[in-house]
Amino acid sequence: MKKGLIGLVLGIIIGAAATLAVPAYAAVKQYLATEYTQPVVVNGKTYSDPEYPILAYNGRTYLPLAKVGELLGAPVRYNDQLKRVEIGASVPTEEVTVVEKDISGGQTGSPAATDGPAGRKNDYLKPDTEFVEEEEPGYKGYPDSADPSYQWAQFIGREDMPPLMSEGWISEAMLREIHSIYIRPSDDDLNVWNFVTGALWKERVLGSISVAQEMKDAKNGEFSFDGVRIIKYYGNYFFSIEDLKSKGIIE
Repeated sequence: MKKGLIGLVLGIIIGAAATLAVPAYAAVKQYLATEYTQPVVVNGKTYSDPEYPILAYNGRTYLPLAKVGELLGAPVRYNDQLKRVEIGASVPTEEVTVVEKDISGGQTGSPAATDGPAGRKNDYLKPDTEFVEEEEPGYKGYPDSADPSYQWAQFIGREDMPPLMSEGWISEAMLREIHSIYIRPSDDDLNVWNFVTGALWKERVLGSISVAQEMKDAKNGEFSFDGVRIIKYYGNYFFSIEDLKSKGIIE
């Protein structure tokens, strides 16, 4: 085997105790992958583990699932009962059967249309029933749940949710989505952050702040630089909408 090539067995191994059982007659597929030597940063932390290196195969980069889960704060487990890998919060182990009902109060299949205590009919299913969906709070027409950090926190079942747009905070991801504003470190000083907009070859700097290395190294915390308050939440940055408006960075 050529130097630098590593045999990669298809499958996912989560820790030493979670080995997938494969029948003896099952075919084993092998792939040749090279070790990926460029840095990979997960939630602000550079991944490094000589025992479980990063691999590159067919234009794709592969990291051990359990290690990525640790860096993201998402539990990774093997469900022996269902024979599957699960990431994040626990999921139901049984399938949910949905019974379709027609608008007149009947339903296809059982139970009968008079299901419920004492055969009470489902009057709420009548066609003249009006359902009003409450609008989700957010910012400039974007609900709080549109933020990728919010979606990830929900997915893995975090109790401490990220700062919300409806409460006056906006993440880097939503700055790009809503305002088309990107944060670029200055070429002269990486601790000077420029808020820029426009195409790469004709970017326009809307404002700048000087940040401290202490914040960049932290996982969580509240900071303030040059009149802009920042919350760091599991490696993601959230900026005060009010402060960005005061500096003329957003309208």
